[in-house]
Amino acid sequence: MSQTIRVLVFGTTGTGKTSLCNALTGENQKVSNDALGVTFKSYTYEEVEISEGKSLIITDTVGLNESARGSVPSRDAVKALIKLLQDSKEGYNLLIQSFRIPRITQAEENNYEFFVKTISGSKIPTILVASGCENLEPMSKWKEENGNTFERMGLEYKDIICSCFASGGRLASVYDELRDESRQAVIEAIEAYATVEPVKLYTTMESFMILLKRSWNWLAGWLGVDKLMFQLNEPLIQLLIRIGFSREEATLLLGEVGVPTSK
Repeated sequence: MSQTIRVLVFGTTGTGKTSLCNALTGENQKVSNDALGVTFKSYTYEEVEISEGKSLIITDTVGLNESARGSVPSRDAVKALIKLLQDSKEGYNLLIQSFRIPRITQAEENNYEFFVKTISGSKIPTILVASGCENLEPMSKWKEENGNTFERMGLEYKDIICSCFASGGRLASVYDELRDESRQAVIEAIEAYATVEPVKLYTTMESFMILLKRSWNWLAGWLGVDKLMFQLNEPLIQLLIRIGFSREEATLLLGEVGVPTSK
C-alpha cells in the first residue's frame, strides 16, 4: 500500500524554500525575490516518488516577512489567508520551516507562531531545514552548536537538518555533492517524522470558520490592525465589508471558497 505524504514548506523570502522544493521534486521553479510578505502565494508541486511505496506532494508558500509588517493592505492579507486555508483542505503530514543561518530573527518566531501554533494548532510535526551550511564541516556542526537556542525560544522541531541547496558557479561540483547529501537527509527526515495520514486543519464549514477567525485575529494583530479583528459572532461577510470590500466583492469571494454569506 502506497503512502502520499503532504508537506507544507514555509519561511521568509531568501531562506531557500524554492531551492529546497526544487531539489526534492526535480522541478525547476523560479526562485522568488518578492519581499512583500503576507501574500501566502503558494505553488503545489507535482507528486513525486521518494522511495518504494512513498510519494511526496509539496506546497511551497510565502511566509511572514518582517520588512512588510504593517504595510500590507488588510484586503490582500485576508483574501490570501482564505485562499491558503482553502488550498490546505486535504491537510498535511508534515510542516517544514525553511531558515537560513546564521542569525535567528524575529521572523522565524513569527512564522513558527503563525503556521505551527495558530494554523495547525501544534498538531502537525515540524522540522527545520537550515540552509547556507556549505562552509561547515560537517554541515551538522551548526545544529550541534545552535540547536538548543530554538528550544530556549520555545520553537520545538522534531529535527533540524543542516543543508546546502546552492548551485552553479566555480563550486558547482562541490555544491552538487552537498545538495545530493542535503536532499537525502531531508527525505529521510520526512519519512521519519511525517504522520501516517494527513492531519486535516478543518473538516466542516464550522471548523473552517473557527480556524479562519483564529488565524485572522493573530494576523491582524501582527499587521497592527487590531480594530479589524473578528468581533464576537460577526459574520465573515461583515468583516470583509469592514476591511474595505464592497458587498458584491465579499459575496463573490465567499462564493469562490464555498462559504455561505451568513457565515
